[in-house]
Amino acid sequence: MDEADSLLSMFMSLGTTDHGTLVQQFIQIVGERNVSEDTVAFFLEANNWNLQAGISSYYDQGRIFMPTCNPQAELIDDVTIGEGDEVEPGRPFTKTWRLRNIGNEPWPISACLVRVSGNIEAEEDILPVPDIQPGEEVDAVVRMLAPSEEGSHASSWRLRHSEGVVAYFGDEIWVIIEVSESGTLDIIQQLSATRF
Repeated sequence: MDEADSLLSMFMSLGTTDHGTLVQQFIQIVGERNVSEDTVAFFLEANNWNLQAGISSYYDQGRIFMPTCNPQAELIDDVTIGEGDEVEPGRPFTKTWRLRNIGNEPWPISACLVRVSGNIEAEEDILPVPDIQPGEEVDAVVRMLAPSEEGSHASSWRLRHSEGVVAYFGDEIWVIIEVSESGTLDIIQQLSATRF
């Protein structure tokens, strides 16, 4: 008996309409440990709780469009640059956020910090972050350049991964500065980096 006949035999031996049982049978047949019951229920419900059709849809679409992980994060601290700190126009500065993995699984290898909006330019708009374990913290360090126009300026960033589907996780984090000719932030950062 080949694999296709074996799978057909498994489908024919399954005869239930109980949704919970169908979800468990789907997971058993698919054999993927990362597929959630919510994902399974989505594909079964979309196919009128037909197990064979639900699994076909999952392989046709779900493995491409559904996330295989659900990372979580929270901002612990603005290590450098508090809200409204003054920076001279056109001057480089370093923004550091301390982030913690508050989920139950490591962050995916594809995790990165991405600029999503704002007019504060960065050396890189996409920065890889380590795949830290639950409870661990990491400092995300971004080199930025203050705009040349004086006034308030902001930029928002998000953590993103591409495990199964491109998805953001954690809250949006911000850098908010005041651009002013009297700004001293870049000088303070340069002095703090100097070791005597």
